[in-house]
Amino acid sequence: MKKVFLALMCTASMALIAACGGNANKTEENTDEAAATEQGAKSFDQMTGIEKCADALQRTYNLTLADIQPDFEFTEQTEGFDKFDGDQGSRAVAVYQKKDGTAVTADEFKAWAGKIYEITKKMSQDGKNVEGPAYVKSNKEAMAEKTLEKGIDGGEWNYRMNDQYYAIYIHNNDGAKKPYVDVTFALGIQKTFEDALDDAAKQLKK
Repeated sequence: MKKVFLALMCTASMALIAACGGNANKTEENTDEAAATEQGAKSFDQMTGIEKCADALQRTYNLTLADIQPDFEFTEQTEGFDKFDGDQGSRAVAVYQKKDGTAVTADEFKAWAGKIYEITKKMSQDGKNVEGPAYVKSNKEAMAEKTLEKGIDGGEWNYRMNDQYYAIYIHNNDGAKKPYVDVTFALGIQKTFEDALDDAAKQLKK
């Protein structure tokens, strides 16, 4: 009987210690949050579009806005052209408009796209930019190298990091009322259409 009583007492004591420990952790978290507020730190929801983009670039790709900006003179984002965006996953959207309001020329766009192309090529575990699985039938086709010219024509290319496909979507919106260029960094499609069908068929058989 005494052994049962002692066991119950020990269990109760352990529960009390765990509860105190949990409260201590909560207190530390609250203190950290208060300190962050005092220092002017923003939550992700409070960030501007350009801040969200910078956060996603740094967190997912170890890049800065300076790494991806074009060489032509562009409008400062504080002048009412904050069309940048990002999320807490892998998506980062950067948008640039020439300061004089004119359209980005084909040569200027190619130079900027080429800069992004070289960045992703260096980040790629395969040392190249590829077609990706979205519009091909086989994994071999998905891993075929995609040239800068094809990437510009199609507005996208893929590359792999940590065995996952990542995509670049890049466009020259020179026909817009206020012409601009944009680039999106994002997690890409991971399987070819045929692989997706095979997976679906396997699930149906279960």
